[in-house]
Amino acid sequence: MAHFPKPFFRPAHGLWYVQIDGKQHNLGADQTAAFKAYHGLMQQHDEFSTPVKPASTAPPIVVVIVDEFLDWCEKHRAADTYRWYKDRLNSFCKTIDATMTVAQLKPHHVQKWVDNYGVPLASGSRQNLIASIKRALKWAEEQGYIDRSPLTHMKKPGCGRKE
Repeated sequence: MAHFPKPFFRPAHGLWYVQIDGKQHNLGADQTAAFKAYHGLMQQHDEFSTPVKPASTAPPIVVVIVDEFLDWCEKHRAADTYRWYKDRLNSFCKTIDATMTVAQLKPHHVQKWVDNYGVPLASGSRQNLIASIKRALKWAEEQGYIDRSPLTHMKKPGCGRKE
């Protein structure tokens, strides 16, 4: 019996996805609209053998970009590196709107995340938090997901001295 991909919901991101030929497609936050987008994708996908055409030219969403980066990191980097990025980036994604586009992301969103992290942070820890999200967006730029990272010119604090 043939397998037909079905939409699924990711509560951490608040978004619906469908996986076709090993690639996850973002269907949006609204369930009704997500299922309409799913049916559109399935119609474009001619018997599950031809590549899927993008459903629309919707602007890239930050949590989707982060998710793609973490998938890449898991495959191409050491397990400890993947966990390092995952812990920091998941923390960041919880502080922003799940539907925020890359164009809407500004350095002040990152700064508020760092300032409200919950525990007092040393300058090196603050630098690492900012570096993690900057790296994910720089990777997306390098891979062609986005034209330009909105955090390119964001300054990171210096490391300070270890005691």
